[in-house]
Amino acid sequence: DSVYEDCLKSLALMHRTKDAVATAMLSVVAQTIGALTGRTKGPDTLNDDSFDEEGFPAKMESMGLALIAAWYFVHKLEVLYLNEDYAGALELVAQGDRTVESAAFLYIIAEHPFYSALTLAALYPTRNHEEQASFAQRISDYIGKLEVFAENCPENYRHKLLLVRAEHARIERRDAEALAL
Repeated sequence: DSVYEDCLKSLALMHRTKDAVATAMLSVVAQTIGALTGRTKGPDTLNDDSFDEEGFPAKMESMGLALIAAWYFVHKLEVLYLNEDYAGALELVAQGDRTVESAAFLYIIAEHPFYSALTLAALYPTRNHEEQASFAQRISDYIGKLEVFAENCPENYRHKLLLVRAEHARIERRDAEALAL
């Protein structure tokens, strides 16, 4: 509750200062917290009486704020993954792939490959052989991105890299390797 309340206080301050970027970012953070704590219209939505996510990313991109669209896509991906809506999360993987580079200086640049890889691993068993091969390759590509972060800041990213490596090993039936990670 205190994190949510602090976020709302910061959001009110950004509204007063008319900082559009910070306001948009904090709005997404508040809605993400809201979705994860039962304050939105459902666990898989950022919508509530004050936020309508339907046109939010397109509006941000039309205002030249692609980084806010990326911010939204990654936060929504996290919410959907954590609520086990893997099909919905998969749609956000592609959106994040398209936009995340615009947010290169924000932490979401590392969150995107993490949640994207976990989403693909969760959906892997439901796919045909051709799609499974594609998913495995994409997970491998995300591992490459996570390796850079883990190498530069192991305290923050090594655990994420190891989890994704373990999931990759699991889907490729390298069970002993998965367990060792």
